[in-house]
Amino acid sequence: MKSYSSDTPPGSLKFIQVMDIASREDLLQGKIFYEELINTGIPDSNIRDGSMVVGRIYCCGGTAELPNRQYAYVPFSNGHTAA
Repeated sequence: MKSYSSDTPPGSLKFIQVMDIASREDLLQGKIFYEELINTGIPDSNIRDGSMVVGRIYCCGGTAELPNRQYAYVPFSNGHTAA
């Protein structure tokens, strides 16, 4: 899973507590997240149930140690996603 957080130093170890898992239908209805995935080069065929999760990131002390709601892409792998 890849997360992007502007509040953490590069190369930091991050722990993500998954709070919700998006279905493909959720992503298509919301459009914003679907379009963001497409714009980053992820093919439509890899956007499936479980391709995006909402979670809290815990990291490296300071402000990012507090739970922050983040969205993360879960790459398609061996025919399965995190869902």
